[in-house]
Amino acid sequence: MKPVCPKCDSDRVSPIIYGHPSDEMLTKAARKEVVLGGGTMRKNSPDFLCQDCGTRWMRRRTKKELDMGSGWSNSEEKDEIGDSMEVQELRL
Repeated sequence: MKPVCPKCDSDRVSPIIYGHPSDEMLTKAARKEVVLGGGTMRKNSPDFLCQDCGTRWMRRRTKKELDMGSGWSNSEEKDEIGDSMEVQELRL
């Protein structure tokens, strides 16, 4: 099932790929088949980008993925409007 944008209902949606891109992924990114999301995937990193309105969103995570962490960094949390912000750990 192809994802649909939750804001504008467009089906022109690209998955966001994290990590070091292969030559194939660079080619797909140039054709807007995928979006390169950078080297690190965090807990609240978006999974999809709407090519029409620019909305980025996450797919629903399973409890197992959330419990395991799935390689996400624990240093990033969501603020009240859904944008990410760095949370600094204070050591006493």
